Order: sequence, then C-alpha cells, then structure tokens
Amino acid sequence: MWHLIVNKDKDKSFSEKGFTLMELLIVIILIGILSAIAAPSFFSWLVRARVNDATSMVKGAISESQQEAIRKSKSCLITFPPSDTVEPTIEGTCLVLGERILDKVKIRHNREIVLPDIVKPDGTIFRQNLFDFKGRTDALSDHLVIVISPEDNDSYQKCIVVSDGLGLIREGNYTSNESAVNIANCTNN
Repeated sequence: MWHLIVNKDKDKSFSEKGFTLMELLIVIILIGILSAIAAPSFFSWLVRARVNDATSMVKGAISESQQEAIRKSKSCLITFPPSDTVEPTIEGTCLVLGERILDKVKIRHNREIVLPDIVKPDGTIFRQNLFDFKGRTDALSDHLVIVISPEDNDSYQKCIVVSDGLGLIREGNYTSNESAVNIANCTNN
C-alpha cells in the first residue's frame, strides 16, 4: 500500500540556514579581543622593521661610498644631517644609487659629519672627505658612531660604527637613551 506524504512547509519563503544575531555578536567580540592582543606586537614589529631598514640603508651608503673611493681612486664625501634629525637624508659625492631618505626614524651621531673645506695658507682649498682614495677614513680622529631609532621614542635603537683609520664598518644594538652618543653603548648583535 502506498502512502502519500504532503510537505506542509513547502510554501515557506525563508530558509533556516544562516547565523543568529547572537552568533554574529560572539564572533565579532572574539575578533575584537584577538585584535587587541595582537596589535601591540604588530606595531612593535613595524617599528623594528623601520629601524632595521634604515640601518641597512645607512650602512649600505657608507659601504658604497667607501667602495667607490677605492674603485675610482678618489676621495669621497658622505654627508649626514645634524643629530636628532627626524626623517634624515644621507647624501654623498660617491653614492651611485643616489641619496638615502630614511622614513619615520631619527638619526644621532657623535660628531657633525658635514666637514668644512680647509683653506690652506697658499689659498688652495682642501676638501675633507670621509673616505680617501684607498677607502680609509681620512677625516676622523675617533670612531664614528651613528644611532638610528624610531622618530617618536628610543624603544629600539641600532648603531653603526665606522672605525678610525681602516674604515671598518660594524653594526650593533644601542643600549642607552642619552642624547650624547658613545661607542661604549653600541654592543654586537
């Protein structure tokens, strides 16, 4: 015997698939909590990435200037802005790739690198350069220390040291928040 079953809900125009308002609110709250937990570490990572990128750019500019001095057998000048400059520009006479503009960082150093021309008694002008034609530092009387930090605080700092004489370049972490730059506060990675 055959039975005929009639579906009474056949004429319903809505579907029972989907989410309730309560389920949506719970998901939104969970996303908000996870975002609040992750945001500080993301912004910290972003600050570190900016400082590391700027440090690489400065170190690259110094190395490029030194290599060009050796390659072209001529002295090379590299100019840094005054200490505590935000979003500084690095310029030089031997920078093949051009000037370096550092975004959202602050630069400090232990001396003014803009070296003046020296006028000799006979009237000739001698231009001081950071690197001589052999790639040595001919203008330093001590190690050059450059500190790069975020523009608004000193929470994460990197340093570059250019040694007197041979012009060896090393990079490290800077451990002091003082405005005066000291080589003793630049530690190896």
